[in-house]
Amino acid sequence: MSPAADRVRRTDPPATREMVWVESGALTLSVAGERHELFSGQCARFPAGRPHRYANEGPDPVRLTMVLVVPPTEA
Repeated sequence: MSPAADRVRRTDPPATREMVWVESGALTLSVAGERHELFSGQCARFPAGRPHRYANEGPDPVRLTMVLVVPPTEA
């Protein structure tokens, strides 16, 4: 993410989980209005069905890996 970048995600389907791992830089993660600062080498896991936001509020780019786990739908 470039400096000053902001990515708002409303919500994902219920029971969806999201994990983000910061490879470099500092990431601001907000989940359901609760703010968390993540630094290089740190990760967070949260229910993606809640409103969430990723932001780079620092001067350096942020490299991150994001994994989204969506439960299977019933056939």
